[in-house]
Amino acid sequence: MPSRYDLDRDALVLHLQDEPRYRIDQVWDGLHRQLAAPQELTALPKALRARLDAELPPALAPVA
Repeated sequence: MPSRYDLDRDALVLHLQDEPRYRIDQVWDGLHRQLAAPQELTALPKALRARLDAELPPALAPVA
């Protein structure tokens, strides 16, 4: 399973092909410019944030 940072922009477009183009821009900007987690992207609908969080895990897992 790819992490949220493994997808390039073209792969993100394919992954979110059911979303409008502007949503892909919002997701890309939030993940790569703001360095935010999906749940922090409040411009996105709650369902999309949950989907991104479930389908694209963080690149690194915290170690306790």
